[in-house]
Amino acid sequence: MTQEGDKLYVDAGTPRAALIDRDRTVQCPTLGEAVMEWHRLPADRKAAATIRVIGKVYTADQIDRMHYGSKKAAADED
Repeated sequence: MTQEGDKLYVDAGTPRAALIDRDRTVQCPTLGEAVMEWHRLPADRKAAATIRVIGKVYTADQIDRMHYGSKKAAADED
């Protein structure tokens, strides 16, 4: 289970994401869609898969810690 400080806050609506799974690339309209594709992978393939968005590549560890929204919004709910 992730600690609150371990969460990686991202915008699920970030456009033009790509899931890179070995030699296969799945183009997705948004980061949120790419994360859903990543969750569908078998565990052994998740570990090596990455997600690329404009200017950023997320590793499996980062993808697993993703939460949608901002840190400020999460703090306001407490």
